[in-house]
Amino acid sequence: MAFPPHQGAVRRLSVIVITGNVIARSPGAAIFERVLQSVAWADELVIVDSDSTDGTREFAARYTDRIYVHPYQGSLKQQKIIALSHITGDWVLWVDADEVLPPALIAEIKVALIAPAFHAYTIERHHFFVGRLLQHAGDDAKLRLWRRDVGSWEGPENDEFYTAPLPIGRFKTPLEHYSTASLHSRLQKIIFFAPAHAALDPLPPHADYTIMDAWRLIFRPTLQRIYGELWVNRGYKDGLRGWLWASLCGMNDFIRLILVWERAQGVNQTLPGHEVGER
Repeated sequence: MAFPPHQGAVRRLSVIVITGNVIARSPGAAIFERVLQSVAWADELVIVDSDSTDGTREFAARYTDRIYVHPYQGSLKQQKIIALSHITGDWVLWVDADEVLPPALIAEIKVALIAPAFHAYTIERHHFFVGRLLQHAGDDAKLRLWRRDVGSWEGPENDEFYTAPLPIGRFKTPLEHYSTASLHSRLQKIIFFAPAHAALDPLPPHADYTIMDAWRLIFRPTLQRIYGELWVNRGYKDGLRGWLWASLCGMNDFIRLILVWERAQGVNQTLPGHEVGER
């Protein structure tokens, strides 16, 4: 059933996008333009930019004048909270700077906004990797469209998600995710985000890893991630791209985990007098 506060009313849609040097880095100008074009139909586009120096803001200004600069301070969640503080629409659609809305998804969203059956909706993503769709990469469905007055951002920094009370709807058509247009951009993204993720992970019980500790805390999780992408998600069916995708997913986890180890060395070395493992 439609929700009474908006029944019979014209529902304005605000799209929020977080940017940071997306012209020079992934996804690049061509994909970013497709992203902006795919949300141009919305009533409002609000962009929070982390003080880009590559012309990202000037590029985006062709599609919206609602651009706000807030230097990135290690928290994408904070950037999104700031974006929400600037919207004026009744509904919010969150789209990343490397995600394109295909026409079928746009049609679904427009129909839903006419008479909403839910107060929030999730959308799956299909991953495009080095120029081709991965048929068997793990699909993640996150809440992307919600009524402005419900829900909140939850989860750890840089791995945040939006939550809203049940019931929650789900669109059939996925977003097109172009996070990794090239191997180079994928490696850049891994290196950029791994330190932030590692900084939020819990420290190990002790700083000096034994061989068994290294296996349990670094190598086994890395291999499990690769195995999951290849065999659980059947990524091997995507051929070489599937194997590369799985390997890079494992590399992402490996770098994060060795940075946690390094962080443990630094913490324990700079806290003399504390027992090993004390928090």
